[in-house]
Amino acid sequence: PDDREKHRLRLIERLLMSEGRVAISRAANDLRLAGFDFPQNQDVQLQLLEHNDEALARQAIIQLQVLLQSERPIKLPVFSQRLRRLEEVGEDSSTRNAAADLRRMIRA
Repeated sequence: PDDREKHRLRLIERLLMSEGRVAISRAANDLRLAGFDFPQNQDVQLQLLEHNDEALARQAIIQLQVLLQSERPIKLPVFSQRLRRLEEVGEDSSTRNAAADLRRMIRA
């Protein structure tokens, strides 16, 4: 891989290894500011549920709904906990509703 691809992979790895909303948000923002899209996989999208920007978390919920049509959910306890947090404390009603819908989907 060229240097740009190596940089992208390092940023994705940093996002995946980040813990806590602040660190996850910072790593995700750095990936986006470097001009890269978020990979459309459960690991990355699960991390984005913790982003400080609720619009980005809603986009992750939508992407996860698509992914779960053909895949089983990974890290189910973490998945459920992050959705429950969004469902309970999300500022926007569309975020709360989307989180609740997805949480019901993974329990089914």
